[in-house]
Amino acid sequence: MGLMQLHGLLPKFAQAQSGGPAHRLLTCGPVTALISSFPSLKKFENLTSDEVAAWAMHHHAVLLAYCANTPVLPMAVGAVFSSDAAIKREVMAEIDKHCQSLRALAQVKEYTVQLTLTEPPPITASEPKGGRAFLQARRHQRDTRQQLHVSQRRMAHDILERLKTDALQVTSAGNAKPDKLLNCAILVDIERVTNLQRMARTLDGPAKENGLDLVVAGPWPPYSFNPDAATTQEVHDATGA
Repeated sequence: MGLMQLHGLLPKFAQAQSGGPAHRLLTCGPVTALISSFPSLKKFENLTSDEVAAWAMHHHAVLLAYCANTPVLPMAVGAVFSSDAAIKREVMAEIDKHCQSLRALAQVKEYTVQLTLTEPPPITASEPKGGRAFLQARRHQRDTRQQLHVSQRRMAHDILERLKTDALQVTSAGNAKPDKLLNCAILVDIERVTNLQRMARTLDGPAKENGLDLVVAGPWPPYSFNPDAATTQEVHDATGA
């Protein structure tokens, strides 16, 4: 038998999901492992960058097929073993910790929240007549841009503060980019998911009026979940401040 990749863990009686990449379920005591075949190490070392990216996306897609319907505990993308038996031994070595994590994940879902700069609303002004009118028009445009800048930052701040209140955890989701005022992953109690969706609908219009695009997406595999803090509710500033 070739090498096997461990994608993640599910509760023992989780049902197999169709429509995702090729994979299978492996019972490991009180949990179920998501696994798939893995190329030989020699073949893997010769993969192109595009093939490595496709391999990582396969890992993500296997987890994604389950995270909407059942708790999923993701494993590291490079968790590769020689056999089913080796996977079982590794999982069982920390089975209490894995079970605790799955119990915690049964109550939460991971979403991403992004607030991105788009094209700003056009500044309408009549054609200036004369030098003074031209300068006044320029000042008006400058002031309008500054007010828009303030409004955009205020909206990003207000959304982040709201997430800190409603979510169990808020963490940065990738490197900051100039056009992204907010880019974070959140762990939210399943009972508050509807509140999150309502916020996205309510703020969609105001965001567009301010030249912003608000996207709340998920649920995703809970990559930001920390098994070592499964019983805590720490909230982290997504801006790193």
